[in-house]
Amino acid sequence: MTSIPDSWNQIISRLPDPHLLQTREWAQAKMPFGWLPHYKTWEDQAGQTVAAAQILQRTMRIPGIAKALSMCYVPKGPLLRDWNDKELRTRVLKDLISMAREVGAFFIKVDPDLSLGTGLPGAETAVENPLGFEIQKELKAGGWRFSHEQVQKDFNALLNQTPETLKEMGKYIKAEG
Repeated sequence: MTSIPDSWNQIISRLPDPHLLQTREWAQAKMPFGWLPHYKTWEDQAGQTVAAAQILQRTMRIPGIAKALSMCYVPKGPLLRDWNDKELRTRVLKDLISMAREVGAFFIKVDPDLSLGTGLPGAETAVENPLGFEIQKELKAGGWRFSHEQVQKDFNALLNQTPETLKEMGKYIKAEG
């Protein structure tokens, strides 16, 4: 069993936008369900961590198939210091594929927390994120395929939880409830 590095959360906290699903606590929560965590970091020439990924692996037996099948999943990751660094993201994705092969996985699924834009698509207020579309195009060109079996929701909303907004939400919930 892979041990979870005590310093993992510190490592990812130094990268922009670390996600709860990349924390050691998430790995601990998933382990009772058969997920084995693996950890990978990438450093620059100065030895600074520029990318990190908690890779969850699950092995299962399917009736009628002699060999156990293994899959890997990088929830809300990998995490990169700079997604604009094409060389870094290419290296990270290549290394993740190699790691999946090393552990005998028949596929690896990545779920980078990258935005394609904000607002409702097609609305005047919608703002596209060209970098998100560029990376999506690179993934397709590199042989990655979009999965219709989404683990995480593909639509997220941010809510400003100030005392004022919570008070307004309370009024709405009482009126609807």
